[in-house]
Amino acid sequence: MRDWLVVAGVALLHLLTFLNKPAHIDDTLYLATVRGILADPLRPLANVYNWEQYPRPIYTFAVNPPLYSYQQTLLVRIFGWNLPVLHVLGALYVALACAGMLALARRFTQRPVAATLLLLLSPVVLPATNLMLDVPCLALLIAAFACWVRGVDRDSRRALAASALLATAAVLTKYNSLLVLPALPLYAALNGRRRAARWMLVPLAGLALWMLHNHFFLPGGAIHLFQSRGRAQFGPASGALRVLLLTISWGSAFFFLPALAVARWPRGAAMWGALALAVVVVAADVYFLIKPLSPWGFAHYGEHVFFLVNGALLGAFVLAGLGSSLQRSAWGEQTARDDLFLLLWPLGIVAFNLLAAPHQAPRYYFPAYAAMPLLLMRALDRARPGRDAWIRGAIWASVALEAAVGLTLAVSDSAFASASRDFAQRLGRLADEQNQMITYVGHWGFQYYADQEPRLRCIDVRAPEPPPGTVLALPTDVFRPELPPWLDGLHPAAQRGLMESTYRAADSTVAHVRFIVIQPPWTAPRPAPLVTMSLLDRACLYASGGSDASILPYTLAGPTFHALFVIERVP
Repeated sequence: MRDWLVVAGVALLHLLTFLNKPAHIDDTLYLATVRGILADPLRPLANVYNWEQYPRPIYTFAVNPPLYSYQQTLLVRIFGWNLPVLHVLGALYVALACAGMLALARRFTQRPVAATLLLLLSPVVLPATNLMLDVPCLALLIAAFACWVRGVDRDSRRALAASALLATAAVLTKYNSLLVLPALPLYAALNGRRRAARWMLVPLAGLALWMLHNHFFLPGGAIHLFQSRGRAQFGPASGALRVLLLTISWGSAFFFLPALAVARWPRGAAMWGALALAVVVVAADVYFLIKPLSPWGFAHYGEHVFFLVNGALLGAFVLAGLGSSLQRSAWGEQTARDDLFLLLWPLGIVAFNLLAAPHQAPRYYFPAYAAMPLLLMRALDRARPGRDAWIRGAIWASVALEAAVGLTLAVSDSAFASASRDFAQRLGRLADEQNQMITYVGHWGFQYYADQEPRLRCIDVRAPEPPPGTVLALPTDVFRPELPPWLDGLHPAAQRGLMESTYRAADSTVAHVRFIVIQPPWTAPRPAPLVTMSLLDRACLYASGGSDASILPYTLAGPTFHALFVIERVP
């Protein structure tokens, strides 16, 4: 009973951190998808929306299927556009993730509550609960794994069927959930239940039916899974940079325990080889960071190195464990087979993201994060007798630190979302006072509220430079692809109060455009020492990395963040 109270408490904590949170980051895109389903339920993702660059059908750039959007649509039909109600749906998925994680932890560890809390209170998981797909996908995958393990262990068809249905829902929520297709049969094969793999025909059938639907209902018979490949492709970053970003993503997610667990793993050549590799990785990464001419060098040296060392220790831990589990002498032991399954689970996601993900943000690794607390607890369960009290204290210190950082980031993330809403409404009032249209750059939650202001218009990056007198709103938290060419190089001019940009026009001539700053820069107060969102401070929890290793999932920041400029084109 105590364990289930923990589940309820964590779900309630998550709900309280985001119940009244304004629309944030990609929430806007999913709410636009809901509007499309309300208008035409048979053609989800087919409505046109101006997202990131220019108006286009959502299916041409959205990378995931719309199952969760259908659930949100049902709530909107019943309760109207009530964001707190949609957040309650997200909290139910948090509860499912807690319950599934607790079930897995009871099977694989001696410390199920600690393992569950290490995942759900992780600094990258706790602040990321919103209207997006990451937490629902995490919950469905964990529940599918939990039911599958129970079904294989107890030869229960009911549990296997439940796992197959949950896996189908996961695949139709995010495509990277296809991890279940090899991972679940692997566990069955390791435990002599190869015939259980037939249940994977259920998620395959669900995916096939979705693709068949696309053929008949999406424009031109476009298959959405294939459309999404254009976004989820190998990015422009080099292999070394992707490994660097991968290390940062994992190192920002779990605290302290990697070092403890490495020390507790069975000693041997595998462990020492993995530790040596970790030292090489950290040394190479630090070299890249401090090298004066490196494009990856930046100011947040302390946070960066902390994430790198922590992530490298995690990598060493996983590689050492894999080496130990693959020894032929250990294959006959249940412990070794369980270790192998739990180790290959995150490695599969890592391989997929290194090859296909457009960037290495922590949320892309949510499907693998559940395995890590289980592995960490299993390693610590093997501690020498007499040290249990010391290890127990270290575990709960890790949980407490994760919770403190996670809650701090949740407060900061909500503040950014609130600033986006307030800025959009303030900009709408300014447009009404001036009785003119104001064009803005930027999407995320800002766009959801800007859409509700009749005098605000999202920019089309294909549009030519505007005529003199045009008023433009420019948040600093935008990426370069969102900017039209005539804004890409915008910088302060020599004359105070002016900004200018030099660019190459369509006819290849060099053109100049100037703006006057008509409002003092708008900023929001930083409510906590850490921020999840501030490109000026090089932090972006939801899209960290990309082709730039200086963008961290979270970092320290100044007293204000989220600056927005209101400028007017001048001759």
